[in-house]
Amino acid sequence: MHRRLPLILFVLTAGLVSGVAVSSAADGSLQITQPSSFGGVPVGQTSNPQTVQVTNTSATAMTITLSKESGGDPGAFLVSNNSCGSVLNQNDSCSFDVAFAPDVAGALSATIDVTSDTPSASDTVQVTGTGQVSQLQAPGSVDLGNVKVGATSSGTSVKVTNNGNGPLSVTGATATDNTTGAGFNVASNGCTGPVAAAGSCTITVSASPTVTGALSGVLSIASNDPASPTAVSLTATGTVPQASVDASVSFATPRNVPQTKAVTLTNTGDAVLDVDHATLQGDATFTNAGTGNCGNAQLPPGGSCSAQITFLPTTSGTSNATVTFTDDSGSAAGSTQVVSLQGNPLLPNIQATPASVSYPSLALGRITDVTHVMIQNTGDADLTVSSLHLAGAAPKSFVLGRQTCTGPAIAPGGTCRVNVRFAPRRLGGRLATLVVANDAGPDLRVGLGGNGVAPADASNLRSSTSCESVRLTWRPPDAGGFRNMVLVRKASRYPRNPEDGAIVKHRSGLANDTAPRQFHTYRYRLFAMYRSYDHSHSYRSPGLRVKVHLGRICQPRDGGVISDLTPKVDWTKYSGTRSYAFILQRGSSTLLVRYPRKSFYQFARSWTYNHARHSLARGSTYHFYLYAYTRTHRNGVIIGHTTWTER
Repeated sequence: MHRRLPLILFVLTAGLVSGVAVSSAADGSLQITQPSSFGGVPVGQTSNPQTVQVTNTSATAMTITLSKESGGDPGAFLVSNNSCGSVLNQNDSCSFDVAFAPDVAGALSATIDVTSDTPSASDTVQVTGTGQVSQLQAPGSVDLGNVKVGATSSGTSVKVTNNGNGPLSVTGATATDNTTGAGFNVASNGCTGPVAAAGSCTITVSASPTVTGALSGVLSIASNDPASPTAVSLTATGTVPQASVDASVSFATPRNVPQTKAVTLTNTGDAVLDVDHATLQGDATFTNAGTGNCGNAQLPPGGSCSAQITFLPTTSGTSNATVTFTDDSGSAAGSTQVVSLQGNPLLPNIQATPASVSYPSLALGRITDVTHVMIQNTGDADLTVSSLHLAGAAPKSFVLGRQTCTGPAIAPGGTCRVNVRFAPRRLGGRLATLVVANDAGPDLRVGLGGNGVAPADASNLRSSTSCESVRLTWRPPDAGGFRNMVLVRKASRYPRNPEDGAIVKHRSGLANDTAPRQFHTYRYRLFAMYRSYDHSHSYRSPGLRVKVHLGRICQPRDGGVISDLTPKVDWTKYSGTRSYAFILQRGSSTLLVRYPRKSFYQFARSWTYNHARHSLARGSTYHFYLYAYTRTHRNGVIIGHTTWTER
């Protein structure tokens, strides 16, 4: 059902008269220029107006009116700029504009009745036009198939058809990814010009994936179709080739007898594998005659190619080489796959038992017992060992002893023996290799490993301090190679080595250092010195450390062990002191509080404090805290502390 609008509308638009036809009333009193057909106009748009001129050709003035609308679709035509509503004298003219504004598709028409107050002077104006609609039709989805990662697919056509009755204008086509890395793209757009009704054009899409697996995206087509944009689902599958080779290929043949084997490359992926070439590198006993088929090969999934390699040994010893295939495995151009080649002539063979030796941790300068390394001929001919030596990172930490291997040839199944010992010269893991040169192949290498540890320190290092000296005691180490102890003192920091500080004289296990000054802090380090098993080197222990501070209390020494159950505690005077006080504690218990005026106190065999009887006991440790009362410290200030243990 068509939308009906009033025929007589006053629209302020400019109009031109074109394609004019002239008609006259029956009595010849009106002459009217008939408008031409408006042709095709898109639904929802308005054509340019056409002007209709009405001329009074009679001898009588008349009044012209546009009084009646008729026809099938008067609402699709708009009348404006009407000047025919007044008296029209002889040969005078009036005019009105007509425009076409279709709101539905198809052929539309209407009739405009031109009447006057002279009954015989009337006529009609016929107006026609076609409402046009563009309708874009495209497939709902397009599958681009398998696309190799890193490559761009060949273009896939998307057909666009105009199912409307007006020209279709495609204003844009864009491809977007739903899957990150899909790489959908508009390769070409053949729909840049108008597409006639029932006509078609083609948009070409491609994919350049960087990821594998199912890919999806959308082709969006913008046009003058009222339902624009039109979406076309895009799908593809990202695929990659995958090159697979054996890790190694072994050859075995008598000397001077060639053996040829195929070294094969297989495509286990789901895309075509481009193989550029295969290259042989390594021992000259391997040759590539170039009869393989891996040069510029394209292998479909599951396909394979091979390089034909020949091994021709002329001397003893294992030969090694590699075949390197260059391709685009994983869609990575220049990817390489390496196959190791090993060739063994049928000759003597050599084996060591154990294949490697691990020694227990050992102090620097010491040497282990002998370890026997047995060398066996496991081949098919006599074995000759030409030399033995130690190599690797730390060969000087191992000692090569007697051996029976460099004499007469060793028969198949026979053995010889090499004696090796571990004698570390540095701390930490020490590695070396026993190298056995022979005529069965490459040098036989037996890994040797051990851990060098620091020589033992002294034990039971104890310190006790008075107001004027430091007493240190220790127990010397009971270890092989021990030579002497070195005690070093430094005030600012712990000595780093026996030469870093002042050497403190001592006798076995005891030092009484009187050099330190009262109220100063000192740091000591006690080193144990050793000589190596062969007297060629000297070594030292890490060193024991102790930090001391010389305080105000002279005896008993702070940290000391005494056997006197009635000790005398004395201290240096504190300037300005009116009186002293001390607290004696054992653990958290207070045993005695006194306020002596002199700078010493003599303990009795027993005493009473807090209604309890107390005395010093053997095996107990006591803490003595000393306070001073001065003019500025009326409530007392702590000035010293000592701790001793009763033996």
